[in-house]
Amino acid sequence: LEEAHILNIGQPRNDCFFDGSIIRTNYANKEYRRLITYMPTMRNMGKDEINLNKLMDLSRIDTLCRENNALFLIKKHFCHRSETTDLNGCTNIIDMTTTSIDTQELLFNTDILITDYSSCFIDYMLLDRQILFYAYDLEDYLSKDREMYFSYDSVTPGVKALNFEQLFEQLKKSLNGNYQIDDNYIRIKNMFYDLHNQGVVSPKIMEKVDQIC
Repeated sequence: LEEAHILNIGQPRNDCFFDGSIIRTNYANKEYRRLITYMPTMRNMGKDEINLNKLMDLSRIDTLCRENNALFLIKKHFCHRSETTDLNGCTNIIDMTTTSIDTQELLFNTDILITDYSSCFIDYMLLDRQILFYAYDLEDYLSKDREMYFSYDSVTPGVKALNFEQLFEQLKKSLNGNYQIDDNYIRIKNMFYDLHNQGVVSPKIMEKVDQIC
């Protein structure tokens, strides 16, 4: 398409980040100070299991969360909704994969996002909060699962953890407050969202609809 036929307006689904329509929500039966959300994308349309009991030492994560008054929330892609994660003995980890919840509401309530190749991080950048990328299977994902629109490193701001130990060490630093938005984060956010579209955009869309009609 010609550029003149494309409307650069943004994503109306993200208006809720800015318009006050959602508020902070507690997802557990206990109080916590920070919410860490793990949102991995699907693997092979859900045919390849995301086995968190093998990919993470959940006991260590649970201890870290208890020490830092944090909650670790797991929200896999719906293609993995039949999978189960053994959380026996974990008090500060919950799995909400099978729970119906609005993704934007969850992102709004998240203080630290952990993902991999999911586009959820693009929306989350509008909140200027920390993102950790757990890319434990990057080579296999690219060669056996699917391609990407961009070079992975060029559009993912922040730390790339290739194994659990790297992820855990970075998570400890993050919970200690060792994080700030850098120039690369801003560059990538501005690449995906025009400066004029990093806020409420629905009125702009309705204005265009009125013009067309």
